[in-house]
Amino acid sequence: MPSGNVLRALCAQLSKQLNIHTDSWLDMDVDMGEVWKTVQPRRRRAVLPTLDMARHMMDAFPRSATPLEMPGVVLMDQPETFCPSERFNDYLTLLDRLFPRLQFILSVGANSLDAFPSSFRKKCLPLPDEEKPQPKSRPVRLPDTLDFFGANPDPLIDELAGIMFTQNMKSMENYYRWVSRRYAETYGALHMGLVDTIFRYNQRHKKGEYIASLAGTKKG
Repeated sequence: MPSGNVLRALCAQLSKQLNIHTDSWLDMDVDMGEVWKTVQPRRRRAVLPTLDMARHMMDAFPRSATPLEMPGVVLMDQPETFCPSERFNDYLTLLDRLFPRLQFILSVGANSLDAFPSSFRKKCLPLPDEEKPQPKSRPVRLPDTLDFFGANPDPLIDELAGIMFTQNMKSMENYYRWVSRRYAETYGALHMGLVDTIFRYNQRHKKGEYIASLAGTKKG
């Protein structure tokens, strides 16, 4: 599982680079709230942005078994403030090992610039290959008359109108309005079940106007 791979990688690198005891983190019954209290505050400050990066990587690549190894860009302002000065090198190594394909753009204070590992300055990620332009495809010509609804559309629209959607699901409501208008243009009438569904939650006061205008197909 991706979450298991991420947790194992975090445990291994946090233990190795920051000397954080992570042996119990993989225990299914562990109380992470209590475990977190045992981490020294100065180490927590180093770990928090690291965990946040890992969370964003998992959100960005939900289908990847190894989301921490996916490419990306991170902007960090004065990363040396996240850890004790003597652990700055270890902290950068932690980020480099956990996120091998992330490109980090850092602003480092003058006092910490000398401590910045020279080996890191020489490392760079390969730029992606330039995408070749795709050949233009010929436009598809549709017939002048297109039987969109078929021979008996009402039962199918009844099923469509029966789908429950939340009040804020505007994309579904917009689709219903599009089908309703096309139905009105085709048959000169409204599918009232679809109309009731459109105004189930939103703008009920405009339902009469919508019916009178035949889904906006009547002007004036």
